[in-house]
Amino acid sequence: MLSKSSLKSLIPAITVSLSLAIIWKTIHLGWSLHLPIPWQDQWKTLYLIVQNGQIAIRDIFSQHNEHRIALTHLTDLADMFMFGGGLWLHFYITILAMLVQAGCIAWLAICDVRATTLGNLTNVALVAGIVFCTTQIEILFWPFCVGNVLSNLFVVVTLSLL
Repeated sequence: MLSKSSLKSLIPAITVSLSLAIIWKTIHLGWSLHLPIPWQDQWKTLYLIVQNGQIAIRDIFSQHNEHRIALTHLTDLADMFMFGGGLWLHFYITILAMLVQAGCIAWLAICDVRATTLGNLTNVALVAGIVFCTTQIEILFWPFCVGNVLSNLFVVVTLSLL
């Protein structure tokens, strides 16, 4: 039978293992479901380019339905130039944004000086597992979500810096 102290040391190992499995599964699923076809808001970017042969700054920041999608437009344009419009830039930006978000939130979670190293490791693993949980999968295979992800990232980074 495991003693209480050995059980306490197993918890971080289990948490880290589960978090790594969740992160891998989510990224793999997002990669597998990737389709290089414009999705919803991205059609507006393509329409503006095809209609005028170019896109103006005012078009990038214009109202779209009930919101402005400047970050999505900018990512769409960069993706067209870097990846030929295959929507891979959206995927990579989203993964990077999720990693930075997890890092910022984990940093806030381990600011408690009373926590042990194993406790901090457990907190970091839990945060990473939550940020990358499979309920977040939509943001990986719906490229237009990149604007939402980046907006959320700016808020998390700002709060972390305060």
